[in-house]
Amino acid sequence: MPTPQDILIGKHPAKGNFFAEWLDFLDEAVPAADPNKKHRKLSEIAGKRGIAIKGIAQYLLDHHVDPKKLARAKKRKEEILKKYKLKSFEEYLDTQTYFPKAKNTRNGNTAEVILSNYLQVTSGLSLLAFKLTYNPNVDQAIKGDDCLLFDVKDLTRKVIVGEAKFRGRSPDNKAIKEMIKNLEGAKKLPISLPFISQHFTAIGDEEMAAQIDDLLYELTTGKVNVVNVGLIISTKSANRGQDAGQQLDHYLKTNNPQLVALSLGIDDPDEIVDKTFDEAYKFLKASVK
Repeated sequence: MPTPQDILIGKHPAKGNFFAEWLDFLDEAVPAADPNKKHRKLSEIAGKRGIAIKGIAQYLLDHHVDPKKLARAKKRKEEILKKYKLKSFEEYLDTQTYFPKAKNTRNGNTAEVILSNYLQVTSGLSLLAFKLTYNPNVDQAIKGDDCLLFDVKDLTRKVIVGEAKFRGRSPDNKAIKEMIKNLEGAKKLPISLPFISQHFTAIGDEEMAAQIDDLLYELTTGKVNVVNVGLIISTKSANRGQDAGQQLDHYLKTNNPQLVALSLGIDDPDEIVDKTFDEAYKFLKASVK
Protein backbone atom coordinates (compact mmCIF):
# COMPACT_ATOMS: atom_id res chain seq x y z
CA MET A 1 0.00 0.00 0.00
CA PRO A 2 1.46 3.40 -0.97
CA THR A 3 2.46 5.75 1.83
CA PRO A 4 1.33 9.40 1.85
CA GLN A 5 4.87 10.23 0.78
CA ASP A 6 4.56 7.83 -2.19
CA ILE A 7 1.29 9.47 -3.26
CA LEU A 8 2.83 12.95 -3.39
CA ILE A 9 6.34 12.33 -4.75
CA GLY A 10 6.45 8.68 -5.79
CA LYS A 11 8.24 5.67 -4.41
CA HIS A 12 11.91 5.62 -3.52
CA PRO A 13 13.87 4.38 -6.58
CA ALA A 14 14.14 0.65 -7.17
CA LYS A 15 17.29 -1.37 -7.82
CA GLY A 16 19.27 -0.41 -10.89
CA ASN A 17 19.00 3.30 -10.24
CA PHE A 18 21.83 5.42 -8.81
CA PHE A 19 19.75 6.60 -5.84
CA ALA A 20 18.72 3.02 -5.01
CA GLU A 21 22.40 2.02 -4.98
CA TRP A 22 23.46 4.96 -2.83
CA LEU A 23 20.56 5.57 -0.45
CA ASP A 24 18.26 3.59 1.79
CA PHE A 25 15.00 5.16 2.96
CA LEU A 26 12.23 5.08 5.52
CA ASP A 27 8.84 6.72 5.11
CA GLU A 28 7.99 7.71 8.65
CA ALA A 29 4.42 6.91 9.69
CA VAL A 30 2.20 9.99 9.46
CA PRO A 31 0.67 10.75 12.87
CA ALA A 32 -3.12 10.75 12.96
CA ALA A 33 -2.99 13.92 15.07
CA ASP A 34 -0.63 15.65 12.59
CA PRO A 35 -1.57 14.52 9.05
CA ASN A 36 0.67 17.13 7.38
CA LYS A 37 3.81 15.63 8.92
CA LYS A 38 5.18 13.63 5.98
CA HIS A 39 8.84 12.74 6.38
CA ARG A 40 11.00 10.50 4.19
CA LYS A 41 14.26 9.71 5.93
CA LEU A 42 17.15 8.99 3.55
CA SER A 43 20.41 7.38 4.65
CA GLU A 44 23.65 6.44 2.92
CA ILE A 45 24.20 2.73 2.38
CA ALA A 46 27.52 1.64 3.90
CA GLY A 47 30.38 1.49 1.45
CA LYS A 48 28.61 3.47 -1.28
CA ARG A 49 30.36 6.84 -0.90
CA GLY A 50 32.44 6.23 -4.03
CA ILE A 51 29.31 5.57 -6.10
CA ALA A 52 27.76 8.73 -4.68
CA ILE A 53 30.73 10.92 -5.61
CA LYS A 54 30.77 9.79 -9.24
CA GLY A 55 26.99 9.96 -9.63
CA ILE A 56 26.60 13.41 -8.11
CA ALA A 57 29.63 14.66 -10.05
CA GLN A 58 27.89 13.84 -13.32
CA TYR A 59 24.79 15.70 -12.13
CA LEU A 60 26.93 18.73 -11.21
CA LEU A 61 28.45 18.71 -14.69
CA ASP A 62 25.04 18.45 -16.34
CA HIS A 63 23.56 21.30 -14.29
CA HIS A 64 26.48 23.75 -14.42
CA VAL A 65 28.04 23.40 -17.84
CA ASP A 66 26.41 24.42 -21.11
CA PRO A 67 27.25 21.57 -23.53
CA LYS A 68 27.45 24.08 -26.40
CA LYS A 69 30.14 26.05 -24.59
CA LEU A 70 32.04 22.85 -23.91
CA ALA A 71 31.72 21.70 -27.54
CA ARG A 72 32.95 25.12 -28.71
CA ALA A 73 36.01 24.91 -26.47
CA LYS A 74 36.79 21.38 -27.66
CA LYS A 75 36.45 22.41 -31.30
CA ARG A 76 38.84 25.35 -30.78
CA LYS A 77 41.32 23.47 -28.59
CA GLU A 78 44.29 23.51 -30.98
CA GLU A 79 43.54 27.10 -31.98
CA ILE A 80 43.47 28.19 -28.32
CA LEU A 81 46.70 26.37 -27.40
CA LYS A 82 48.48 28.01 -30.31
CA LYS A 83 46.92 31.46 -29.84
CA TYR A 84 47.89 31.74 -26.17
CA LYS A 85 51.02 29.56 -26.31
CA LEU A 86 49.68 27.31 -23.55
CA LYS A 87 51.39 24.14 -22.39
CA SER A 88 48.08 22.50 -21.49
CA PHE A 89 44.42 23.10 -22.25
CA GLU A 90 43.66 23.01 -18.53
CA GLU A 91 45.19 26.48 -18.23
CA TYR A 92 42.40 27.76 -20.46
CA LEU A 93 39.65 25.68 -18.82
CA ASP A 94 40.61 27.03 -15.40
CA THR A 95 39.67 30.56 -16.54
CA GLN A 96 36.18 29.63 -17.76
CA THR A 97 34.41 29.51 -14.35
CA TYR A 98 32.39 26.40 -15.07
CA PHE A 99 31.93 25.64 -11.37
CA PRO A 100 31.73 27.78 -8.22
CA LYS A 101 34.64 27.94 -5.81
CA ALA A 102 32.77 29.58 -2.91
CA LYS A 103 32.03 26.93 -0.29
CA ASN A 104 28.49 28.04 0.56
CA THR A 105 27.51 28.16 -3.12
CA ARG A 106 28.97 24.71 -3.70
CA ASN A 107 27.06 23.36 -0.72
CA GLY A 108 23.76 24.84 -1.84
CA ASN A 109 24.19 23.78 -5.46
CA THR A 110 25.00 20.21 -4.44
CA ALA A 111 21.84 19.98 -2.34
CA GLU A 112 19.73 21.43 -5.18
CA VAL A 113 21.15 19.01 -7.72
CA ILE A 114 20.55 16.00 -5.46
CA LEU A 115 16.97 17.08 -4.75
CA SER A 116 16.09 17.76 -8.40
CA ASN A 117 17.51 14.50 -9.69
CA TYR A 118 16.06 12.39 -6.88
CA LEU A 119 12.56 13.78 -7.48
CA GLN A 120 12.80 13.34 -11.23
CA VAL A 121 13.32 9.64 -10.62
CA THR A 122 10.61 9.22 -7.99
CA SER A 123 7.92 11.38 -9.61
CA GLY A 124 8.57 10.93 -13.31
CA LEU A 125 8.41 14.70 -13.74
CA SER A 126 11.04 16.68 -15.63
CA LEU A 127 13.36 19.63 -15.23
CA LEU A 128 12.85 21.99 -18.17
CA ALA A 129 15.99 24.10 -17.78
CA PHE A 130 19.25 23.88 -15.85
CA LYS A 131 19.13 27.24 -14.08
CA LEU A 132 22.69 26.90 -12.75
CA THR A 133 23.96 26.94 -16.33
CA TYR A 134 22.64 30.50 -16.72
CA ASN A 135 24.07 31.93 -13.51
CA PRO A 136 26.02 35.10 -14.48
CA ASN A 137 28.15 34.79 -11.33
CA VAL A 138 28.82 31.15 -10.49
CA ASP A 139 30.10 31.97 -7.00
CA GLN A 140 26.83 33.57 -5.94
CA ALA A 141 23.69 31.57 -5.23
CA ILE A 142 21.25 32.11 -8.08
CA LYS A 143 17.75 33.30 -7.21
CA GLY A 144 14.72 31.18 -7.99
CA ASP A 145 13.25 27.81 -7.08
CA ASP A 146 15.82 25.25 -5.90
CA CYS A 147 13.81 22.57 -7.66
CA LEU A 148 11.03 22.99 -10.23
CA LEU A 149 9.65 19.95 -12.05
CA PHE A 150 6.86 19.54 -14.60
CA ASP A 151 4.79 16.95 -16.41
CA VAL A 152 5.94 17.72 -19.96
CA LYS A 153 2.81 16.12 -21.46
CA ASP A 154 0.53 18.43 -19.47
CA LEU A 155 2.17 21.29 -17.57
CA THR A 156 -0.98 21.95 -15.54
CA ARG A 157 -1.36 18.36 -14.26
CA LYS A 158 1.33 18.54 -11.58
CA VAL A 159 4.21 20.77 -10.54
CA ILE A 160 6.81 20.05 -7.86
CA VAL A 161 8.46 23.00 -6.14
CA GLY A 162 11.36 22.22 -3.84
CA GLU A 163 13.76 23.85 -1.40
CA ALA A 164 17.12 22.33 -0.41
CA LYS A 165 19.33 23.08 2.58
CA PHE A 166 22.87 21.89 3.27
CA ARG A 167 24.39 22.09 6.72
CA GLY A 168 27.82 20.51 7.01
CA ARG A 169 28.27 20.88 10.77
CA SER A 170 24.82 20.21 12.20
CA PRO A 171 21.16 20.27 11.10
CA ASP A 172 20.17 23.41 12.99
CA ASN A 173 16.49 24.01 13.63
CA LYS A 174 16.65 27.48 12.07
CA ALA A 175 17.45 25.99 8.66
CA ILE A 176 14.67 23.42 8.98
CA LYS A 177 12.08 25.99 10.03
CA GLU A 178 13.14 28.34 7.23
CA MET A 179 12.89 25.53 4.68
CA ILE A 180 9.36 24.67 5.78
CA LYS A 181 8.28 28.33 5.89
CA ASN A 182 9.52 28.83 2.33
CA LEU A 183 7.12 26.11 1.16
CA GLU A 184 3.97 27.43 2.78
CA GLY A 185 1.33 30.01 1.86
CA ALA A 186 2.10 32.07 -1.24
CA LYS A 187 5.71 30.84 -1.15
CA LYS A 188 4.63 27.30 -2.07
CA LEU A 189 4.08 28.46 -5.66
CA PRO A 190 6.98 28.58 -8.14
CA ILE A 191 8.77 31.89 -8.74
CA SER A 192 11.01 30.81 -11.64
CA LEU A 193 8.38 30.50 -14.37
CA PRO A 194 9.26 33.84 -16.05
CA PHE A 195 12.86 32.62 -16.34
CA ILE A 196 11.68 29.30 -17.83
CA SER A 197 9.50 31.20 -20.33
CA GLN A 198 12.43 33.43 -21.31
CA HIS A 199 14.63 30.37 -21.74
CA PHE A 200 12.25 28.81 -24.25
CA THR A 201 11.84 32.11 -26.07
CA ALA A 202 15.63 32.39 -26.35
CA ILE A 203 15.96 28.93 -27.89
CA GLY A 204 13.09 29.57 -30.29
CA ASP A 205 10.43 27.35 -28.71
CA GLU A 206 7.56 29.83 -28.61
CA GLU A 207 4.96 27.09 -28.11
CA MET A 208 6.54 25.91 -24.85
CA ALA A 209 7.08 29.52 -23.75
CA ALA A 210 3.37 30.16 -24.27
CA GLN A 211 2.47 27.08 -22.23
CA ILE A 212 4.63 28.35 -19.36
CA ASP A 213 2.95 31.77 -19.62
CA ASP A 214 -0.44 30.06 -19.38
CA LEU A 215 0.72 28.01 -16.40
CA LEU A 216 1.46 31.27 -14.58
CA TYR A 217 -2.22 32.13 -14.91
CA GLU A 218 -3.47 28.61 -14.16
CA LEU A 219 -1.58 28.60 -10.87
CA THR A 220 -3.63 31.59 -9.68
CA THR A 221 -6.84 29.56 -10.07
CA GLY A 222 -5.76 26.96 -7.51
CA LYS A 223 -6.51 24.12 -9.93
CA VAL A 224 -2.91 23.04 -10.54
CA ASN A 225 -1.65 20.20 -8.33
CA VAL A 226 1.39 21.79 -6.64
CA VAL A 227 3.51 19.51 -4.46
CA ASN A 228 6.24 20.96 -2.24
CA VAL A 229 9.35 19.13 -1.13
CA GLY A 230 12.03 20.23 1.31
CA LEU A 231 15.42 18.54 1.71
CA ILE A 232 17.90 18.97 4.54
CA ILE A 233 21.33 17.39 4.04
CA SER A 234 23.49 17.29 7.14
CA THR A 235 25.24 15.03 9.63
CA LYS A 236 24.05 11.81 11.22
CA SER A 237 24.41 10.89 14.86
CA ALA A 238 22.78 9.12 17.78
CA ASN A 239 22.51 12.63 19.27
CA ARG A 240 19.34 14.29 17.94
CA GLY A 241 20.95 17.71 17.62
CA GLN A 242 23.56 16.29 15.25
CA ASP A 243 21.25 14.04 13.22
CA ALA A 244 19.38 15.35 10.17
CA GLY A 245 16.59 12.78 10.39
CA GLN A 246 15.88 13.20 14.09
CA GLN A 247 16.05 16.99 13.88
CA LEU A 248 13.66 17.16 10.94
CA ASP A 249 11.26 14.78 12.61
CA HIS A 250 11.33 16.94 15.75
CA TYR A 251 10.83 20.32 14.06
CA LEU A 252 8.61 19.32 11.13
CA LYS A 253 5.41 21.28 11.61
CA THR A 254 3.49 22.64 8.63
CA ASN A 255 0.07 23.82 7.50
CA ASN A 256 0.76 22.58 3.97
CA PRO A 257 -0.90 19.19 3.29
CA GLN A 258 0.98 18.94 -0.03
CA LEU A 259 4.44 19.04 1.54
CA VAL A 260 6.91 16.17 1.93
CA ALA A 261 10.11 16.75 3.88
CA LEU A 262 13.25 14.74 3.12
CA SER A 263 16.24 14.34 5.41
CA LEU A 264 19.63 12.95 4.47
CA GLY A 265 22.01 12.42 7.35
CA ILE A 266 25.51 11.29 6.34
CA ASP A 267 29.01 11.06 7.73
CA ASP A 268 31.18 14.04 6.76
CA PRO A 269 28.79 15.80 4.36
CA ASP A 270 31.49 18.33 3.46
CA GLU A 271 33.50 15.51 1.89
CA ILE A 272 30.64 14.80 -0.53
CA VAL A 273 30.73 18.39 -1.78
CA ASP A 274 34.52 18.69 -2.06
CA LYS A 275 35.06 15.37 -3.77
CA THR A 276 32.11 15.57 -6.13
CA PHE A 277 33.18 18.97 -7.47
CA ASP A 278 36.73 17.63 -7.91
CA GLU A 279 35.32 14.66 -9.78
CA ALA A 280 33.03 16.85 -11.88
CA TYR A 281 36.06 18.87 -13.00
CA LYS A 282 37.84 15.64 -13.95
CA PHE A 283 34.80 14.67 -16.03
CA LEU A 284 34.88 18.08 -17.71
CA LYS A 285 38.56 17.79 -18.60
CA ALA A 286 38.06 14.28 -19.94
CA SER A 287 35.21 15.45 -22.17
CA VAL A 288 37.44 17.86 -24.11
CA LYS A 289 40.38 15.53 -24.69
